[in-house]
Amino acid sequence: MASTIQTILPEILDEIFWNCIPTDLSNPPLSNVAPFNLSSVCKSWRSLVLETPALWAYLRLIIGHKDCPSPDTCDHFIHAPSGCDPILRAWKQCIERSANFPLNMVLDIAVDDLPPALAEVVRVSFDQRHRWRMYSINCKANAPNPTITELDFSFGSQPRLEILSLTFDNGTGADFERLYFLDLSIATRLVMVEIRYACTFVSDSVGRLENLLGLHVQRLNAEVLLDILRNAPNLASLMISLYIGEQLRQETDMSIIRLENLAQIHIYLESETIDAFTHLFNILHAPALVFLTCKRIGEEELPESNLWMALGNFVQRSKPSLQLLSLQSRWTDRSTRPRPDENYSSDDHLIGILEGLSELKHLDVCGAIASARLARALARDRGEAGDPVLCPLLTKVVHDDNFDRIKLHTETAGKDNAVIKRGKRT
Repeated sequence: MASTIQTILPEILDEIFWNCIPTDLSNPPLSNVAPFNLSSVCKSWRSLVLETPALWAYLRLIIGHKDCPSPDTCDHFIHAPSGCDPILRAWKQCIERSANFPLNMVLDIAVDDLPPALAEVVRVSFDQRHRWRMYSINCKANAPNPTITELDFSFGSQPRLEILSLTFDNGTGADFERLYFLDLSIATRLVMVEIRYACTFVSDSVGRLENLLGLHVQRLNAEVLLDILRNAPNLASLMISLYIGEQLRQETDMSIIRLENLAQIHIYLESETIDAFTHLFNILHAPALVFLTCKRIGEEELPESNLWMALGNFVQRSKPSLQLLSLQSRWTDRSTRPRPDENYSSDDHLIGILEGLSELKHLDVCGAIASARLARALARDRGEAGDPVLCPLLTKVVHDDNFDRIKLHTETAGKDNAVIKRGKRT
């Protein structure tokens, strides 16, 4: 006579199994983790689980144990000589049993010293890059690991890939000597690319990226940025800094890049990349833009350029309903400097930009561009008859004194901040 568990309909079993994944290897013992535990219920279940490669293709590993105050006496398994070995064995088993099914892997590791077994988990995962559908790793340790350092960060054509998120932080906060090579000639399924703390070189040949919604890359080779944008018509979020290894080629294609769904732009400025971003703003059309930040990398003021004029052209062309605008001509660490008394070359351009932003709820301007003239133009008491008030929703002053920062927002800033934070996670 069959037991009750053996009479469950196959389609019910299938639903049960799928609700047990992804395989979370973060907390030993792994005998309690699906699908390992499912395969030990009975012979028929084991057979079904082993014959379903997809159940083994969703892997997750989240370990947060950084800045441990007493590693010699701490009983966390990560300190044991072989504490992470079962994780490595299970990880390899999952890869083997997933056969050729596309892999979905999430690793979030924050430790003082990366144990050899966890470093091997990362290496084994990289060996399977040709099978990735989604690969997200955030690996933070206080010292470089030789296994990680020796990884091959060249990613060839991967038509299966949908999400790629790579962050390796060795404790310095940045490691721009690491080079990633990314082939986007055939990446029709790609939805999100996020790469931090590295220089990323994309192949000259960029294919259509119809599904790409997010491009968040530090130190992208500048010459391919426009090619990517021209091939990603549905892009919604752009967070970018550029790397110019050679002389930037003179762009001859002045046709407008239309990104109708682009809601967020976050760019990081350096003296060497101003011309590239100036050209971008001169040809970009993004009417759905809500958040725009241009942040300076480095404490020195940006040199004089046509960047702010190009930004004005972009706003006039796109007519976006911006809610947040943050502009920096120098990096700010919450310190301020005396505001320049003389007019700045950007004054007319920035005032012109603000004249078209009646829905703006947050404004932050830092550096020499936060000039006395701009501050006067934003003041509520300038008393000039018939002169329209710039950005009428900006009623609460946070910074508006004799220093080089102007910061204003609406009275409902708390509620708006929640909206903005949700937007940044998009």
